[in-house]
This record gives sequence, C-alpha cells and structure tokens, in this order.
Amino acid sequence: MQGGFVQQALKPLKMPTQISTFARLFSAFPVSAGDKIVVAVSGGADSICLLHLLLRLSADAGFTLHVAHLNHQFRPEADLEAQFVAGRAALWGLPATIASQPVGALSKAAGFSKQAGARHFRYRFLQETAAQVGARWIATAHTADDQAETFLMRLLRGAGRRGLAGIPAMRDGGLIRPMRHLHREEIVAELRGEGIDWVEDPSNQTPVYLRNRIRHNLLPQLEKENPNIRAGLCRLSQLLRDEDDWMTQETVRQMSQIATCTADRVTFDAGQLNHLHPAMQRRALRWGMGKLTQSTQSTPEGIAFDQIETLRGMIAGSPGAMRHLPFGLVAERGAETLVLGRRKPAESPEPSEVILNPRDGVIDSATWQIRLVCSYLDEQPAPPFSATGTRMRGVFDADKMPSPLTLRGWRDGDRFVPTGMTGHKKLQDFFIDAKIPHAARRSIPLLTAAGVVVWIIGHRQDARYQATPATRRWLVIDAGPFVFDGGVIG
Repeated sequence: MQGGFVQQALKPLKMPTQISTFARLFSAFPVSAGDKIVVAVSGGADSICLLHLLLRLSADAGFTLHVAHLNHQFRPEADLEAQFVAGRAALWGLPATIASQPVGALSKAAGFSKQAGARHFRYRFLQETAAQVGARWIATAHTADDQAETFLMRLLRGAGRRGLAGIPAMRDGGLIRPMRHLHREEIVAELRGEGIDWVEDPSNQTPVYLRNRIRHNLLPQLEKENPNIRAGLCRLSQLLRDEDDWMTQETVRQMSQIATCTADRVTFDAGQLNHLHPAMQRRALRWGMGKLTQSTQSTPEGIAFDQIETLRGMIAGSPGAMRHLPFGLVAERGAETLVLGRRKPAESPEPSEVILNPRDGVIDSATWQIRLVCSYLDEQPAPPFSATGTRMRGVFDADKMPSPLTLRGWRDGDRFVPTGMTGHKKLQDFFIDAKIPHAARRSIPLLTAAGVVVWIIGHRQDARYQATPATRRWLVIDAGPFVFDGGVIG
C-alpha cells in the first residue's frame, strides 16, 4: 500500500501498556466464557487497537472473536481498507466477514443523509453478522475522544440531558463499547508499543463533516483555555448519563401510579400529572411516546422541546384540546385525562344529512347504519316507556317538535339543553364530559327538528322537546341497528 495509507508502528513509545486497564474496565461487561463477540473493524487505529486488546484478553477470559468490516463504497481507498482488515484478521487467526454495499445509493433511497445512512446500514450489517455467526455481543471502538466530540456536536445542535449524556457503554441488542475510557494518544501509543499497523481514513481530515471541524478546530481551541477539556467533557457526559438513568427509573416508578397503557394509547391522570415537577412532566410525556413508538431508548428521538412544552400546556389546559405529534401520534385532553394515542387512518367522509318522515313508522338509514321505529301516541305511554326516554329511546312531546326531522352529524357550534338542565351546553363540552373520544364524535347520529338538536342518539335528549306530564301527544322513537334484506348490519 502506498502514499502513507498504512501507518507503520515505528519508534515505539515507552508508555505503560493499556491491557491491564482495559481488562479491569472490560470486566464490568457481562461477557461470559463461551460467548462470541463480533468486533467492528474499520482498519483505523481505534478499531485495530480494540481488536488487539480483546484478542489479548480472549484466551484467559474464554470468549471468541469474529471480525466484521463493511465497505461503504464511499472512497477509492475503501477497497484497500477492506483488504487490510482481511489481512489483519488472517494474521491473527481470526474469522472475518468482509462485505461491500453501495451505502450512498441505499441511504438516498431510504431518505437518509450520507452520515445517518452509513451509521444505519453499518449497524444493520453488524447485527446481521452477529446473527449469522451466533455472536452474543457486538463491540465497537468508540473512545473518550469520540465521547467529547459527540458532547460538543449535540450541544451545538441543542440537545437535552439525554443527548448530552453521550455514547453509552452498552446498549440493547448486545452492543458494547469497551474503549470509552481511552484517548487517541493512548491508543496510538499502545499500537506503536506493540508494533501494530493501522490505516488512516483520509475523510477524517475533511472539514465537510461537523465532527471533523470539532476535532481539528474547536477542541484544540478549547484546550488552549483548559488542557483537560476532553476529560472534563467525558466526566460531564458520565454524570449526565448516571442522572438520566436514575430519572428514567424514577419516571417508570411514578408512571405506574398515574398512567395506564394499552397497545394504542397511554392515558395519564391529568390532575396528578399537573402536580409533578416540570422535569418529571417532560419525562412522563416522552416516556408515553416511547411506549407507543416502541422506542428502544424509552424516549423517541425527533421530539422537539417546543412540542413537549405544548403538551405540558395541555396538562393544565381546557378539555377538548388536541395536538398532532410526530411518529403518527396524537394527544387529546379529556375531562380528567391526557391521552397519547396513535392516529387512525383517514376516516371516511362524514355521513350526509338524511330527512326523516316519522309517519313512515320504520325508517332504515343505510347512510347512518341505523333503524328508527317511530310511534305517535295519543295517551301517555305505558311501561316500559318513560317520559324522559333512555339511551336508545327518545320520548318527545309531538306538538313541540317542528319539521323537518333529520339525521346528521355533529357540527361546530352545535348546542342543546340536556335533560336535567335548564341552560344550553355545547355538544363539544358534552362529548368531553362524557369522555367520548374525538375521533368517534362525528360518527354519532343526531336527531334534529328544524335544525335544532333534540337527541344525541345513544346519549341524551334536549329537555325542551322531551315529553312532560303536560304532554298530550307523544312521539316515541326507538333506535337500533340498520336492517337490510332481513339481515342486521351493525
């Protein structure tokens, strides 16, 4: 290989080997004798050092290694890097999976940026390789410098506590990062001290990527003010991660008392949620969305701060408010609840208005999927009829009912006087108090007389039109399922 592509391990530096420190910290991972680890190896100093250190430990610890390398086809040197990794694995007697994928084209087709796509397809390759070779663990070569750079990247992008907590040592799915405590200079010293070669990726020098600008420009400037800035950022990341872990546990504990979950919704007790500290409110809302999106991190990425604050406003706000959220979610404020749920597919158009003639006796409305049985009586109905009716039976003063009678759906601004009350009430407020979901309200048939809502079928009549002891002529309407050709629908 030419042009300085391979970094020769010349002029060994007299520094202590990292193997003892690495072994001590690696013992914190639950890797057991007999386990297999897939090691992600790019060929750079970090991943070659990781492979070297794991290989040194493997004989005594009893685990085995499998090298994995993905050629992203981004650069001309990529083929040489793949050859170098394959040669290194063979030199050390390790099995290897060397693959090549057009990651740029795949990322574009999937709607990823180049860097996001590279990460996505690289991890997918590692997971597939682990499954194929029967490995329990996947090890990547993230370092303390990566941690410091990631902290600054996320800080510049406005991340919160979870984002600033940086790169975790271990993630679900068996992903481990055993070199988070090592700095670049220590890694290079270890390789030189052991006479081990590595390759340099020229793209690590280009200022096109934010990480490179932080690595080569911002961090050196910060080190002029504080030579220990990298170590300080790593400590801060660890503190934030530990606090985040504790807050996550506390969130789960408190949510068991104020939230209920189903496959499609998370329902919070709005009163109890409102009394929580703002920090816990934000946690609770992200936790709820994580439940619905099945996020492996318990809180999904992509939820902006202002969206969470909007939801916090709904906690103490008026019932009836609804907000659409990312990931196909919707939030709705009930009378005593705040509900996070999945948005349903676009509903069919609202059924149209149907004019009724009660004299027909039996009215089947295919539009509303309902049968109405209408009876005019000249004397007070005998039991089981009652003056005020039931949910599916309306009992009206026929002389008070203007024409025409219609069936239609709820419209904004609709009002009525519920039985048992003397003042008007908006149907929207009635639906909220009755805990009827927003998505179901338009499908409830309303009986109107000359445009006035006289009966929310299945729920409540208007007090002004119901039968009273003074009624002389009664109109009784029983509601039931729609009947067609002798068969019942609904």
